[in-house]
Amino acid sequence: MNLSPAKSSELTSLHSAALLSEPSSIYDNYHSAQVFIPRRDQQFDMQRLLSSRKVVKNDPSIPFNSKPLGKNFPLWLRLPRDKPENTFWTSTLKKQTATEETETEEIKTEKNTTAWIEWCRNNGMRIFLGKTAAQFQVSDTANIFHIDSFETYEHLLKEYTHSENDNYIDWERVAIDFDAVHCTQDFDLPGWSCESTAWFNRDKLVFLKSLNSQEIDL
Repeated sequence: MNLSPAKSSELTSLHSAALLSEPSSIYDNYHSAQVFIPRRDQQFDMQRLLSSRKVVKNDPSIPFNSKPLGKNFPLWLRLPRDKPENTFWTSTLKKQTATEETETEEIKTEKNTTAWIEWCRNNGMRIFLGKTAAQFQVSDTANIFHIDSFETYEHLLKEYTHSENDNYIDWERVAIDFDAVHCTQDFDLPGWSCESTAWFNRDKLVFLKSLNSQEIDL
């Protein structure tokens, strides 16, 4: 894990300040390949999505309620999770090689995908995949905390413990010090499902282009 120093305002202890990590080498394209995919039933309005300024929050005291998601959603998806609400979510674009065998040869093809697309397909959640995606460039000035191990997660939890439940991160406070939090493929953060980034500051994203089903495996 590659580590770089953090500003003293970002993490309060010196030991924690050494744990601001960089994305692993598999995400060399991280800053130019962030992909947002609206739900199938969600209107694709980029200006509205990027201009939204709802307060980032998470409240461990809110009673469990599965009604908004419906009875057809798996129980584990309807359970409370330690995730920030009112954020903008992206996953990193990557190449996937598919192999098709014929009687005479083996044909390999490459397609664009993301960890989020793969997760939705593998878990019967294609309702989360719309017909269009959007690719973004990340600003060089974006202050992103990369969670790539249990160690980095524990330090984030320690420094930003929720006042009402010490097993939860206070994402409102995290959003003050960071523009985003990235959970890499090297660590499965409970409730995050797959490699993804929760953006608190959408001004650090620059829209590059729209992607259709011919350009990405929707």
